Amino acid sequence: SVAPSANVAADERHRRVLARALVRHTLAAYHCGGAGEAPPSPRSLAFATGERGKPQLAPSGGEGARGSGKLPQPQLEFSLAHTRSLLALAVAPRGVRVGVDVERVGREPRRGVMRLARRWFAQAEVDALEALGDEAERARRFMELWTLKEAYVKALGAGIAGAPLNTFEVAVGDGAQATATRIALRDEQARCGGDGGALRLLAPDESHVASLCVLGAGTAPAVSAYAAVPLEGRERLELDCITVAAGHW
Repeated sequence: SVAPSANVAADERHRRVLARALVRHTLAAYHCGGAGEAPPSPRSLAFATGERGKPQLAPSGGEGARGSGKLPQPQLEFSLAHTRSLLALAVAPRGVRVGVDVERVGREPRRGVMRLARRWFAQAEVDALEALGDEAERARRFMELWTLKEAYVKALGAGIAGAPLNTFEVAVGDGAQATATRIALRDEQARCGGDGGALRLLAPDESHVASLCVLGAGTAPAVSAYAAVPLEGRERLELDCITVAAGHW
C-alpha cells in the first residue's frame, strides 16, 4: 500500500475538523429546549452509531452554553456528506428521516461512468445513461443519480448493504424548468414507509451537485438552505435558485 502524502493527510484532517465543527455548532443552534432552557454547548453533544452505522445524536447530560442546557433525548436527525471541497449537512426534527449527499462534477470517475453504472445502478438507470449522446452530460447525470440514490439510502439509515443501489430506481426528467415531478423514485420494496417522501437535486455551485432526501414529513416538507462557514456564520440561500429538480411520492 502507498501512504497518502503529507498534504493529502493534512487536508483530510482539516476536513474532519471542519465537519465536526459544522455538525456540533449547527445541531446546538437548532436544538429547541423547553421554556427558559439554555441550548446545549456544542461540546456537550454526544453521538452514537445506529444499527447500520449511521451517526446520530445520543442523550447527553452535558452543561449548556449558559450552564443549564441539556439534551435528555435527541430532538434532531442529521446527515453529513463531504467532498474534498464542500461539506453538506442536513438537519431535521426527530422522527423525520433525512439523507444528504454531495459530489464534485466535471471529473471522470477512474473506472469510467458506464462501468460504475453497470455495477451499481438499476438497469433502467443504465439504459437512461446510455441514451445520452454527450459524454459530459452523461457524466453529470451519473453524478446526479449517484447523489440522489445515496441520499435515499442515507435517509433510510440502511446503508448500501441494507439497500443496494441497484434494488431501486431513480429517474430525472428532462426539461428547461424544474418541476415537482421531474424526479421519480421506484422502490418495489417500499422501504421508505407509507408517510411519503421527497427528493431534491441541488446545485450549490458550478462545481458540485448535491441531493437531499426527506422521509416521514409528507410530500412537501419545508426546506431551507444555507451557505455556512463553521464558527464564522451562515447566509440563507434561495432554495429555488439552487434546485435543479424535485420529486415526491
